[in-house]
Amino acid sequence: MVPGNHDAWLRLRGALKILTRWRSYTDRRQLFRKCFPTDRAVHALVVNGQSVIVTLVDSNELADSFSNRFNLRNALGGGTVGTHQIADILDQYQALLNQTIGIPEGFSPDGALHLGVLHHHPAIPAELPLDLEQVLLRLSDADAVQDLFQDHLRTDLVLCGHQHFPYLFPAPGNHQRPWLSCAGTATQCENPINSFKVYWYYATPTRLLEVEEYRLERGTLARRFQPQPRVPILL
Repeated sequence: MVPGNHDAWLRLRGALKILTRWRSYTDRRQLFRKCFPTDRAVHALVVNGQSVIVTLVDSNELADSFSNRFNLRNALGGGTVGTHQIADILDQYQALLNQTIGIPEGFSPDGALHLGVLHHHPAIPAELPLDLEQVLLRLSDADAVQDLFQDHLRTDLVLCGHQHFPYLFPAPGNHQRPWLSCAGTATQCENPINSFKVYWYYATPTRLLEVEEYRLERGTLARRFQPQPRVPILL
């Protein structure tokens, strides 16, 4: 489980707390951990006999600074991961590789499918407009997060959302990882492609990931999204 920007709120103290219903929590992580009690970011799983690594990233870092005293940046939709969280993720990942943390029976990091999950998108395709909305809703340290996924964790696929853009970036034929995929359960109005996707993973004979998109079926009274042929991605 990763939090989104809607899980954040204004950081109010003292008498100003009366303006928010979250009066007991200056830092919303206190409530989030109460409902989802784990601080661990890197998880090792065995699914149908296949090893899977899932890295959970909180892109709503509540950095208390002069310019973000009341957390307006996050409350308006912007995101930050932060250097401290990146360092902690790298430490946990190294511990997993060294098997100094608990891992399930049958797990092997060699050849494991590695997924990253965060709310804000680290990048968007060039054809999407870079307007004021993009500036306000962007991940401020997107380059550092991309470097984390691509160069340090060697992540295969990153699931993100935030603006519900139905994209896979870069294009499947690019043979570059990680791929960023919008994984929301809703899509923007009038968009013919749904941001909801189904992912198929094959471990043998060659590691292969297929993405199944849903496109709007027009010409009928019922406007429905229908599954499309799967798009293969070599890992």
